[in-house]
Amino acid sequence: QVPIGLADPLGVGYSQAAGWFLIGLFTSLANQTVLQRGLAAKDDRTAQLAFFWGGLVTLIWFLIPFLVGVIASVLFPQETASNSYYAMAQLFGPYGNVFFLEADTTEISEPIKCQPNMEEIIYEKCKSSCDILRVEVNSIDDALDFARNSHMSTLPVMFLSESVMALRMALMLYQGIALIDSSTLIPQKELEKMCKKYGAVVY
Repeated sequence: QVPIGLADPLGVGYSQAAGWFLIGLFTSLANQTVLQRGLAAKDDRTAQLAFFWGGLVTLIWFLIPFLVGVIASVLFPQETASNSYYAMAQLFGPYGNVFFLEADTTEISEPIKCQPNMEEIIYEKCKSSCDILRVEVNSIDDALDFARNSHMSTLPVMFLSESVMALRMALMLYQGIALIDSSTLIPQKELEKMCKKYGAVVY
């Protein structure tokens, strides 16, 4: 159930609601792409329809952040407004929250060493206050061991490796968007190739 007040667009106060309206209004009026398309319409009717439907789509687009905030307040009532998007990203596990990391506030775990049965280690690390699970991968066996246990991670995963082959194997087997520790000694060109091929991010 949506908390009382969140479904009311004026619940934030008239001045704030007016500010949102005016920002959207003046942004649209100053958008040359919109104006030029309207002025280039073949007749008045086409221009009117274009502005009407364009405005409707824009309204829906601007409502998305509000809807995300309302949904987050229902699903995660303990979270603050500034953390609502990050909280929503948790629904996607290690796949979504990688896009909400901030360099100044992100806490990376101490590197964990791979071993055949590391479910408990991963679980305990994910329960701690860290935001990224850093995994040390220095051999093909390490990559295989983590791949067998990676389903236990609820955090974005960062690979720390000095072996090109081990890192390639880890990225290939990982089901998600992986991070690569920027402190690695692997050449930058090699890292760029792996990021492009496996969709990883050097962080």
